Amino acid sequence: MRSIFLKCALFFLGLSATFVLVNPAGAAPISIDITATISWISDSDGFLTGRIGVGDIIRGTYIYETTTADTNGSPEVGDYRHTTAPFGVTLAVNGFRFRTDPGDVDFLVELCNDHNNNHDAYLLRSYNNLFDISVPSPVFPWYLDNHISWQLTDFVTHTALASAVGTALPTMPPVLSDWPENSLTISSQEYSVGYQSFQIRADVISAVLSPTPVPEPATLLLLGLGLAGLAGVRRFKK
Repeated sequence: MRSIFLKCALFFLGLSATFVLVNPAGAAPISIDITATISWISDSDGFLTGRIGVGDIIRGTYIYETTTADTNGSPEVGDYRHTTAPFGVTLAVNGFRFRTDPGDVDFLVELCNDHNNNHDAYLLRSYNNLFDISVPSPVFPWYLDNHISWQLTDFVTHTALASAVGTALPTMPPVLSDWPENSLTISSQEYSVGYQSFQIRADVISAVLSPTPVPEPATLLLLGLGLAGLAGVRRFKK
């Protein structure tokens, strides 16, 4: 009897793996790949000299959860804050990475719909980040601010953000041609011993869904259990 019960359990775990494999689109996280061209650099202290320059290409990915709750009470603004991995943004240029700290995620997606009756906006901000190139902060590390943001703004037609704020986040990338203003920013600033900083600004020229959907953590667990079940069924058949 015990053997039959175990076989049945393993069989259903195997079925769960099949379900996950054939239904990857059911996952709520959205992963979007972006490409940007650096248009402006401020680097008076020379941290980037010879390593990153105007015209260089930035490539990266940002990930958010479509079911994240709106924490802003305004009917014109939606704030969707993410505090766990894998959510956040990763950017790379010339072999250097600038990314959300997976151990301390503070990643915000903000949508503004006809805010103050004068603009729409699509905004990403990552507050806790790991940079391959950073301003040093040897005395007071907590005075170091490494920041990543991307803002699309429409002050012209106020129609770029068609969906209502306060509902689920969009499942598709923003259509860049709908947004007259487009600015991706990477900045590093230190305030403890004399002000040091650098800032990179870039124009995002492409935003597309990543080729492979990002599975939810629960889905990953289910997949692992399912694969283990399939392996167990094979052993019993032998």
